[in-house]
Amino acid sequence: DYELIRALRDTIGRHSNAFPSRLVQDVEWFVEKYAKVIAVELREASLPDLLAYVDSEEATLCIDAAYTLGRRPMPSEDARLDVVKRLIARLSGTRGNVHEQFLSALKEIAHPESLGVFLSVLENPAESGRSKVYALNGLGRIGDLEAVRPIMRYLENHDSLYRDSASWSLQMLGRIAQQSAPILFGEIRQTYLRCLLAETDDSHGRYAQGN
Repeated sequence: DYELIRALRDTIGRHSNAFPSRLVQDVEWFVEKYAKVIAVELREASLPDLLAYVDSEEATLCIDAAYTLGRRPMPSEDARLDVVKRLIARLSGTRGNVHEQFLSALKEIAHPESLGVFLSVLENPAESGRSKVYALNGLGRIGDLEAVRPIMRYLENHDSLYRDSASWSLQMLGRIAQQSAPILFGEIRQTYLRCLLAETDDSHGRYAQGN
């Protein structure tokens, strides 16, 4: 619930018996991952207007439009695909917060058309940690087992940021593999065992272990 995470930003400075320091650390972790930029939902904008806004030179308008597209129910499957294709076509020309918000919107829509984009983000060392979080979450939501091994490689690499998101996505895919690909499911279980035993003791390692 990203809205809840954004609201929790205001609680970080509070310390009491009812709000222990460990919870503050958790809030800081998830704010850093998901709530660095506060987008505005453009509730009154039409779908054609939102698609036009993603081409804007104004970063704030692009971010707000992408955020809105990620939250808005689509009138049809064709419209959903059109939105995804538009965001993907524009993605390569974006960077920074705009780039991350476009990936976040694609993650929310979770269309199979985005599979290749998310996999390429995962393999690209130039992509930010937040971009990779959105790609990982998107892969988990799409549910294509093609993503299993790239996610396992990501999870086992201790240089990978936000490995807890890789662990979450692998759980989602593991549920599918359990029903349809038992050999792959066995590989996933063995990967979790290796990662649990070998994780680092820094924050990324601890959150990955917890997940």
